[in-house]
Amino acid sequence: MNRESVIGNRLTRYQTNHQFRIDMAQKSEKVGVVVSNKMQKSIVVAVEWQVRHGLYGKTERRTSKFMVHDEKNEAKIGRHASRSPRPRPMSRRKRWALARVVRKTAEV
Repeated sequence: MNRESVIGNRLTRYQTNHQFRIDMAQKSEKVGVVVSNKMQKSIVVAVEWQVRHGLYGKTERRTSKFMVHDEKNEAKIGRHASRSPRPRPMSRRKRWALARVVRKTAEV
């Protein structure tokens, strides 16, 4: 019996591969805080995550900054923005595009 032909309660190979692609697309979308929006159609997003120290076990914060393409100039400093990868680079440092503004902050 072939694996593709088993349909009962299981998923077919196509469905599992399709689900895997969707899951990977969602994982590659990251959320960070807008640090700078001084450029036209570009923003800088800082993504922060926690890593445990190898020897001492204390958790430490790591931060990476990414240049993100913002077509409509809708992201402001301090807002949480979601970014997703582009199929090809837009410039030397810009490889991401703004997917959506997740959480807005109060206007100051």
